[in-house]
Amino acid sequence: MATSVKVKILPAVKTAYAGGFRHFGAYAKISWPYVAIILLFSSFYGIDFSIPFLDDLLRSLSSFVRKFLRYLLEAIFVVGFYRFLLLKDTEHLRAIAIKRGIEKTKNLLAIPVYFRFGVREVFASSIGLAYIGLKILNSKLLIYIFYTQEGTAQPTLDHPTLYAIVSYSTSLVLFPLLAAALIFLWPYVATAGKVDFRGAVSVIKAMRGNIIRVLIVSFLIYQPAYFHEELLNLWPWVHFYVLEKTSYSGLLLWFVTSGPLWFFSSLSMLLKYCCLAAEMYFVHSIYREIVLKEAVGTNAGNGVTSAY
Repeated sequence: MATSVKVKILPAVKTAYAGGFRHFGAYAKISWPYVAIILLFSSFYGIDFSIPFLDDLLRSLSSFVRKFLRYLLEAIFVVGFYRFLLLKDTEHLRAIAIKRGIEKTKNLLAIPVYFRFGVREVFASSIGLAYIGLKILNSKLLIYIFYTQEGTAQPTLDHPTLYAIVSYSTSLVLFPLLAAALIFLWPYVATAGKVDFRGAVSVIKAMRGNIIRVLIVSFLIYQPAYFHEELLNLWPWVHFYVLEKTSYSGLLLWFVTSGPLWFFSSLSMLLKYCCLAAEMYFVHSIYREIVLKEAVGTNAGNGVTSAY
């Protein structure tokens, strides 16, 4: 199932930001507990707590395990937000009320909490895990092909130029294209009446003709987060300057060096999840236009047709 609809890049980016901002309240209500857990876990990882069992536990968690846990949490709110955007489903969004008083109780605060974990969330997390698995397999294959260990303690790299070309081509071109080609699987898994292999193949085929366009739009949507990361990469130079020019020590040294790094690293992750809201709005818009067009008739009045 190919499509004649072509995504217009700049209007699509504008629509994504506008839609993400318009629905950010619902996105925050659905996602905030899981983003908070991911943020806290990422912040604690690598910190020496001087608590033996806790430090050993954090160090023992491999990169794959940490990403596995992250994708499980992300799958919950990604499925929830797609169901909200496409189906207006808020069935699993509850409010925990904090009350005051005994005879005449009053609600001081109502905290929204979303939780739903079933087959859809398992499938959604499996998409990300399969993507990570392919990247790990690719790195292992590159090591097996280009590295030799004959008569030396350390493996030696054969054909370093060719290795660099293949490695960068797969990581910077092939895998981003693969992610763009599979991006319709997320709303499909979240909202399809019946999730099956034939339906998954159908929505993947529906992306034909727009893969590069969707990749460019997603890249532009995440520019605020990418820019912040580049600024964050300058922090080691600031850290070095502080250590060289000052005599801070102990807790004060942590506040001057590691404290700001933790804050800006956390801010960088929050920016990514804010950009994710815009990207999900963009994906839901083209999914509605390309995949669900026959089901909904026309998209007049959906506010996104100007982007395509």
